[in-house]
Amino acid sequence: MKALFIVPQIGFNETELFTVRRFLERHKITCVVASYSKGKVIGKTGKSVVAKEVLCSIDIDDYNCL
Repeated sequence: MKALFIVPQIGFNETELFTVRRFLERHKITCVVASYSKGKVIGKTGKSVVAKEVLCSIDIDDYNCL
């Protein structure tokens, strides 16, 4: 199973992303972060995560949930 997180380049809610992602990964669900471009994205309080996918090139059929 594979989950996709779509986040803005700057200002995403870290609590929402990290809490849900941690839960899903504990249950063996692969999590992928996507944004406007690949690379480092920064949350509201300065924590960051790496976006591995670009929104315009995502094949939604590759994922089970958003």
